[in-house]
Formats: sequence, C-alpha cells, structure tokens
Amino acid sequence: MAVGGWLSGELDDRTGSCAVALLHGIAWNPVDLALALVILFTRRPSAPRTAAAVT
Repeated sequence: MAVGGWLSGELDDRTGSCAVALLHGIAWNPVDLALALVILFTRRPSAPRTAAAVT
C-alpha cells in the first residue's frame, strides 16, 4: 500500500508537478481499498477449538 505514496513522491521529484503526484496518489486509493477488501473477505476464520473429551 505504501507503493502509491512512494511513487507519487518520485513523480513529484522527477516532474516537479504536485498535480501529477496528487492525481497519481488519488488513483492508488481504489487499488489500496481493493487490496484491503480482498484481505478482509478472503481470510478464513480458524475453526473453533473444542475441549478434548475426557473419558
């Protein structure tokens, strides 16, 4: 997720345009959101632990 911010800084340094860097940073927001949602919804909850039967 930090790639968007880092790359926006690189664009600002190389082009000297804050507008390009800002638009690039805004464009990364949906990518970051999609990654977070994929991680959130594909994570499987672990099976509940049950106590061993005492016999």
